Amino acid sequence: MPAITSLDRDRAVALRRHFVRLMLQDMYREKPPVSLPGRPSMYSPRPKPPPPPPAKTGYGPRPDAYSKLAATKPVAEDALWCWTRAQLIRMDNRFRERLLRAFERGKESREAAANRIATPLW
Repeated sequence: MPAITSLDRDRAVALRRHFVRLMLQDMYREKPPVSLPGRPSMYSPRPKPPPPPPAKTGYGPRPDAYSKLAATKPVAEDALWCWTRAQLIRMDNRFRERLLRAFERGKESREAAANRIATPLW
């Protein structure tokens, strides 16, 4: 019969601790219903309680009197374009310039940009 070494004892202790940990975790799980031969019973787990309401903080949008949008009534001109054609072209040129710079620096790949155009979000 081979002699038991300290490594074998350490491994046995580690396995014992592992099994104890697994059994403790098993104690707290919801048990399934007992299955018996014959027709199965209808099992419905307990409904989960609704989540608590979110905590109120001082952050986020507030419809108040200080908002310029809330203080003014909509007018017909609100539906018109907000930017002139020259402003739109200037914004587009800035975007293209920054995108090309990202391509050169390796921070953006042309394949990823092409896929984004080919599969829009909507």
